[in-house]
Amino acid sequence: MITAEMKRKIDQVWSSFWAAGMPNPLEIIEQITYLVHLRRLEELYPGTDGSTQPLIYRGATEHLRWSKLTNEAPQRMLALVRDDVVAWLRDLSYRFPDHFSQFRSVRFTVTTPSLLMRAVEFVNDFDISDASTAGAVYEHLLGKIDRSSGHHLRTPRDVVELLVQITRPGRADDICDPFCGTGELLLAARRFVERSDAGGPSEGVLRGFSAHSEFLSIAEMNLALHGVARPDLRSVDPLSSDADGLGEYSLIMAKPPFGGYYDYGRLSDVLKTYAGTKRTELLYLAAILHRLKPGGRAGVVVPDGVLFGSTSAHQEIRRTLVEKHKLDGVVSLPKGIFQPYTGVSASLLFFTKTDRTDFVWFYDMTGEELGRDGAHASTLADVVSRWQKRDSSERKRTPADQSFCVPAADIIAHGYELTPHRYRHEHEMKKLARDGVWRLGDIAEVIAGKVRTSSADNDVDAAGAGKEQRVLRPALLDVSLPNVEDLPVTARKADPGSTLREGDVVGRDLATARHWTVLPRHYEGVQAGQGLLVVRPVQGEVPAEYLAAYLSSPQAERNFRRYDVIPRIRPKELADLLVPACDGTFAEIRAAMTRLTEGVDEAAKIHDNLRRSKTAIFEPGGSGERRSRLGQAGELSSLVAQNLRRQGEPYRLFQDSYPYPIARAVRRFKHSSSPAEKHEAALLCVESLILSLGIVSLSLSAQRGWDALAEVQAWATGVRQGGVSLGHWVGVIRATGTFARESGDEAAGLAEATATKKGGKGLMADLGSLVTLRNKIRHGAGPRTRAEIERSLETLEELTFRALTGSSFLAKMSLVHTSKLRWLPNAGKYEVSGLALMGDHPDFEPAVFETNRPLADDRLYLSNRQGEMIPLWPFCVLGDCPTCLTPEVYYPDRMTGTTALLKSLDRGHELESDEVFDDLKRWNTPASAD
Repeated sequence: MITAEMKRKIDQVWSSFWAAGMPNPLEIIEQITYLVHLRRLEELYPGTDGSTQPLIYRGATEHLRWSKLTNEAPQRMLALVRDDVVAWLRDLSYRFPDHFSQFRSVRFTVTTPSLLMRAVEFVNDFDISDASTAGAVYEHLLGKIDRSSGHHLRTPRDVVELLVQITRPGRADDICDPFCGTGELLLAARRFVERSDAGGPSEGVLRGFSAHSEFLSIAEMNLALHGVARPDLRSVDPLSSDADGLGEYSLIMAKPPFGGYYDYGRLSDVLKTYAGTKRTELLYLAAILHRLKPGGRAGVVVPDGVLFGSTSAHQEIRRTLVEKHKLDGVVSLPKGIFQPYTGVSASLLFFTKTDRTDFVWFYDMTGEELGRDGAHASTLADVVSRWQKRDSSERKRTPADQSFCVPAADIIAHGYELTPHRYRHEHEMKKLARDGVWRLGDIAEVIAGKVRTSSADNDVDAAGAGKEQRVLRPALLDVSLPNVEDLPVTARKADPGSTLREGDVVGRDLATARHWTVLPRHYEGVQAGQGLLVVRPVQGEVPAEYLAAYLSSPQAERNFRRYDVIPRIRPKELADLLVPACDGTFAEIRAAMTRLTEGVDEAAKIHDNLRRSKTAIFEPGGSGERRSRLGQAGELSSLVAQNLRRQGEPYRLFQDSYPYPIARAVRRFKHSSSPAEKHEAALLCVESLILSLGIVSLSLSAQRGWDALAEVQAWATGVRQGGVSLGHWVGVIRATGTFARESGDEAAGLAEATATKKGGKGLMADLGSLVTLRNKIRHGAGPRTRAEIERSLETLEELTFRALTGSSFLAKMSLVHTSKLRWLPNAGKYEVSGLALMGDHPDFEPAVFETNRPLADDRLYLSNRQGEMIPLWPFCVLGDCPTCLTPEVYYPDRMTGTTALLKSLDRGHELESDEVFDDLKRWNTPASAD
């Protein structure tokens, strides 16, 4: 148990290192660790003649004993450490490698006598005789390492506990961690043995490897101070030939580093044939399999890319686990559990070096609130309990459950994919097929283009080439198809399997610009290039136009799988896509699609006519003729504009269906009369949109446990220290959207909305431009004359309209304010009464809906189409304005004294709230160093 006094001393010595210009946490730990080593050397190796231990103190090294060294004057002690101790420790590591290998790369970087004295005083106060106290102190030191520094020394406690509870180390086990870090897995294994097997001390070896000797010193100290005497730690790269003779083990637990490529020249010859890849995450698995004894078991943390990667090396390592050994289970860890070190999702693999797999047990924890710094006993107990039943009752569960079993035959049939999502998706497809949806592969044939680009292409006479020699390359797909005679020509023989037909729906397999298009008759006979996907509807089943419209929709795009860095669609994945069924005959659906397309085509023709009339102004002719063409173009454009305004206003969608603050700002913009008023209203619209998106992002981050994102913390700091800028809000939006995409979380539509489009375009680019423009105007560099205001308004309106359109996911959500909660015993749900704050209605609409979870009264929530209720408190509040005496929507702008100063989103009116202050303070107060 660590005392408050010792915590204070740790903080003091830590501050001393910082003050001396040594802010790197890893370096501080390293220096303190070596000093503790020096103190322990005298206790462990007293130097008695006839002892079986190495005699390290004799003659010229006698003065290096801790008791003598620390009695020297500070300047003299520093010189001895710098000039004599370092060389002596390195010499020991080569003379007695079984005892002192951790000193091979020892270095002392303390440069001032005063800092060395403070560190020595701290080490002397360190009670290393009591394992429970010494271990707790050292763990506290390790806990001060800032993961954002790029070093991830510690595995989250929950992950360590899971690995130990499932692998269950025994007294006779030879245990190894080939990537031992700070030795936490080895320590947890030894503690488990001591708790569960009181029959005596461990009989097997406890061994760890590390390619970084400075980490090895920390691991050795961590184990030693916890009472594990002389652990067998080796300074060796587990992937190199240096590790070839280090034996086999009955249990391996490991959390290898994520990602990267290994120098093939240094790789062990055994592993070269074992894995056939340079990817370290695959080589680590191969090395672990190689190190296991027959019948040995392993628990390993792997990045999720290992589970579904499409390269031959990924598939081969998974095939080896499933077909040549026994893959026991896969546990998908909660997303973001390794934040902020990495946003990569990870899983636990458990396997045995024995015969092939029968069933694989899956447990999906991705929706859990598993902490990074403390075990959640109920969740962990559930995982372990179900693991123990994987050969019995777990076999009866379906993939809709949190845990389930999958036969090895099914895994083999799906390319050895090991993600629970894959098999849950299969289960959901079968269920949905009974609920009025079409599986694309059942109503159409899915074909992949095969014709590759070749140096021989275009060598034939293009003028005389037939359609069968023309190739539709994916890059040529755009909003309109090129003429057949303009397509590239291939010298290869036509491939019947890639020949296109009239009515085929074609698109790119890349997500950037798929351009799903129905091919006309004159394209029949053209070849499909590699990277093109062809959907050939079964005659008379579903119109090609309907399929093309759905494949082009965001609903379909969300259902496409993503693989590694390049988001390609595979033909098999596309065949498994579920298409919403549509009532009506083939002819009725096709006729409706034709009417829908008619309006789009007519709008395109109008646009083309206007563009041609504008271009024609500058064609050759006299100035009078040019003036006539200009007048005609102006009249034509004016008539079209008037007609379009009568048919429907582009801002009506935002005004009717977006959350109240945005809708109200849009209304003010629409009804502004003068350019100056319209310009100011546009700025207010920009601010309201950014604040609304920021509130959604903050609320999602708080609900999902993404508070540690740097941009979220920057926002919190701004609130505490005097206010936040629009730049802070945009940073929160960008960071939340990015992390959601990396985590595979739709985040109620924010992930897709904030994704960067081709050419760096997209919502975030528009918001960035709007903030720059708005700040320039607000800080006094805005337009002054009417002409300047009109030009600025044109730019501002174009960006604002694009940003509003890019935020369309807001229209798929509902902003509601709760007032009453009632339990419905027959339905087993709660009935919520309140107000819907959508659109620009002056009086909010009453809202009554049902939910599975109780909601707080007098709070704002955001509800998406999936029924998820996202609490907006304390980032968004509905309150009565003391200025205008009407309800307004507020956000926290800054904290002053004991109150939070709130501002309304659309008027800028201020309101103080002690309640928001208390909750916001609890949320954004930095965690204690403890």
